[in-house]
Amino acid sequence: MPVFAALSAVLLLSCVPRGFDHAASHLDGQRRFYEGWYLRLTDADQGESFGLIYGIAHDRGAPDGGAGYLIALSAADGERAWTRVPVARTSAPHGVYDISIGEADGPLYGHIDADGGRGWFQAGPDDGDRPVAWDLALTPTRTWTARHDSPMGWVQRWKGFQTYWHVVALQARVSGTVRFGDRSVHFDDALGYVERNWGRVFPRDWMWLQAGSFVDPATGAPRDGALSASGGHVPLAGPIGTKAGIVGYWDGDAMHHFATHTGQKVRLRYAPGDWEVVARGGGEKLVVRAGIDPDALVPIAGPTRDGVQDVAIESLDGRLVVELFRRARPFGRWRLQHRAESGLAGVEVGGLAAVEAAAARSGATESEGGGGAPHPVVE
Repeated sequence: MPVFAALSAVLLLSCVPRGFDHAASHLDGQRRFYEGWYLRLTDADQGESFGLIYGIAHDRGAPDGGAGYLIALSAADGERAWTRVPVARTSAPHGVYDISIGEADGPLYGHIDADGGRGWFQAGPDDGDRPVAWDLALTPTRTWTARHDSPMGWVQRWKGFQTYWHVVALQARVSGTVRFGDRSVHFDDALGYVERNWGRVFPRDWMWLQAGSFVDPATGAPRDGALSASGGHVPLAGPIGTKAGIVGYWDGDAMHHFATHTGQKVRLRYAPGDWEVVARGGGEKLVVRAGIDPDALVPIAGPTRDGVQDVAIESLDGRLVVELFRRARPFGRWRLQHRAESGLAGVEVGGLAAVEAAAARSGATESEGGGGAPHPVVE
């Protein structure tokens, strides 16, 4: 743990003020900075799940200053749609959770705040030339902790870190309508989830898992639960980086969270179509396994040094199993306490290698998106 001991010392020199709303925008005149908000809603009875991403990538050195972008991902369709606009057409006031991309009176718009999100755009030919729209009201019902703490804990307060992650709502209730192409789906009190990330550089490679629609594998009956896990190669400064992981699981009665930066053991294994997280600490062990046909993973755009382009592959239709074990004493036998399954799990592998592998499987020679339009340069 020497890396995190060193970070603790640096934290004393430069930190974000306590009480800062990490759901809000952190943009504050930085030369290069990205922010993203992710709203997911799931209705297992309908077999529907959508992921809606609002992104802003600032770069004062680029001719267009960067880009804003909107992404919609559908589990039932197994497809994504996305579009982008010049960064000048975005609004993200520092310290305010009220984000806009495009214009409310225009053909392309996205807005998210504490009460929900809405948006609309027309995807390009490479994304089915389909219209996408959503209007959703959201009420958070469970956060990472009762105090709304961030999963990253003290690391979140260090300004020098390059990649940050915050779960705004581990569980939420969502109502409204999503239109994806020629389908309109209405949701009434569906399961919701909201997270966001920001920083200067995306990790070199990473994984992400999220699920909120669980069943008891013995009976098939629905059960309360919510899981979010993220980790990978985290950049610290320049070429220096470290492997780190965070996982949180609400089992319906209690919250279990594990993180590398708190001294707990979080082992990650991930590749397109296959994920495993094994976390231990405090006499508990959490094992999460997820899988999907790699061909079902679709590209997801994000900021890179070469502009906004595909940075990850993802699906909202993964199969996930979570198991919680406990032992009474060190080196004692682990005993299974809890097991739950989800058939609508969010699964993602990030990084150039994953995107290139997906392109090779599909027979593509180059990863493109947004109708094949030139990518804004975010150097």
